[in-house]
Amino acid sequence: MQKKILFSLLVIVTLFTLIGCGSSSNKKHPNQNEYVEGQYFIDDLTFSLSDGFKESFQKNIYQFVDDNNVIVIYFYHDKDIKTSLEEYIESDPNSFLPNKENIKTATINGNTWSKGVTNDNAYLYYHQDGSDVYSIMIMPMSTTKTVLNEVISTLESSLYFKQ
Repeated sequence: MQKKILFSLLVIVTLFTLIGCGSSSNKKHPNQNEYVEGQYFIDDLTFSLSDGFKESFQKNIYQFVDDNNVIVIYFYHDKDIKTSLEEYIESDPNSFLPNKENIKTATINGNTWSKGVTNDNAYLYYHQDGSDVYSIMIMPMSTTKTVLNEVISTLESSLYFKQ
């Protein structure tokens, strides 16, 4: 009798374990080189920023301001997109005003991103994962090339998706 009860409990625990693991909402990014958790998250995207960045009063907007530099970074995650990434960029839903001729694909940490610039020299990044699109704009308002390069390098080296 005890064996039947123990066996039944074991079956129930196994079923709950399988059901719990099967309902995980994390998407896999099979080409991603590794996973390094950053300082910040926007849904499945994790990233880090250079020292001195602070989140703005608006969510997912970060600012770096000191005596010589002003840089603003915007992050967006649009869901249920029913178009290709090219059509998404063309529609410009976040008003980035991309220079569409300059957008090229690049592999960052094993993930494919579309990178480009605006006519005002802001730096753009787009990544489509199924019906989700992540977009980033680095807007250097006033900065030195050294600081801007550090910001770009820190961001790009930390762009990972949760596994």
